[in-house]
Amino acid sequence: MDQSPTETGTLPQGDLRAIESGLRSLWERAKRAGEVITELRVEKKALEAKVEQLESELLRIRQELEAREQQIASATVPAASFPDAERDILVRKAKELLVKLEAYL
Repeated sequence: MDQSPTETGTLPQGDLRAIESGLRSLWERAKRAGEVITELRVEKKALEAKVEQLESELLRIRQELEAREQQIASATVPAASFPDAERDILVRKAKELLVKLEAYL
């Protein structure tokens, strides 16, 4: 009775090498995927920290802007009492501040 290799439960040497090569390739890909996932998690934490920092800075700037707006609203000095040059400087500075604030938003 002649039995083929598959009937006896063994595989030819070439098939074993092919399977081993495939498994090794699969293992390397899984290992690399794990490394990439770890790198992405670290990057995500760094980005979350940066977002938190920027949100804190934005909150501080908004509070500062509100305080300045309240100071301006409560100021009793009429606009006419400023010389034109001084008024133009204040207008320019206010516009620059608004541009900076918009950049943060």
